[in-house]
Amino acid sequence: QVLVHQAARYFPGFARVIFLGALVSAILSTVDSALLAAGSLSAHNLVLPLMPGVSEPRKVQINRWAVTFFGVVAYGLALSTEGVYALVEEASAFGTSGVVVCVLFGLFTRFGGTRAALASLGSGIVVYLSGQHLLHWPQPFLASLLASTLAYLGGAAVERA
Repeated sequence: QVLVHQAARYFPGFARVIFLGALVSAILSTVDSALLAAGSLSAHNLVLPLMPGVSEPRKVQINRWAVTFFGVVAYGLALSTEGVYALVEEASAFGTSGVVVCVLFGLFTRFGGTRAALASLGSGIVVYLSGQHLLHWPQPFLASLLASTLAYLGGAAVERA
C-alpha cells in the first residue's frame, strides 16, 4: 500500500494508472509463474517418469492437464486469501524450502539422491502448510526450511545405508 499511496501523491492521473497497472501486472505475473510452474514441473518430474514410452503429443497433453490443475489450485488460493500480499507470500513460500535445500545440496555436494530430494520436498510442503494454516506458527517458512534440510539429510543417510 505504500507504493499505491506514493503513486497517488506524486503521479498525475494517467501516470498513476500506468504505474499501478504495471505494479499489479508484476505481482500477478509472480504469483502465476510460481504456481503454474508447479504444474509443469510435477508433470515432467513426477507423472511422466511413471509412464515410460509416452508419445510427445501425450506428454504435452499431460503437461497441460497438470498446469490446468495447478491453475485451479491457484484460483482457489486467490479466492481464499485476504489480499494480494498474502497471495504472493503463499505462492512464494509453498514448496520453496524443499527446492532450495535440493538445489544447494545438488550444486555443492554429492551427498544424497532421489529419495533425499523427495523427502526434502515433501516435508517442506507438509511443514509449511501445517505451520501456516493449522498451527499458525509465526515463521512457518523457517520451520519448513529446517524440516526440509533434516529430511534431506535423513533421506541421504538411508540411501547410503
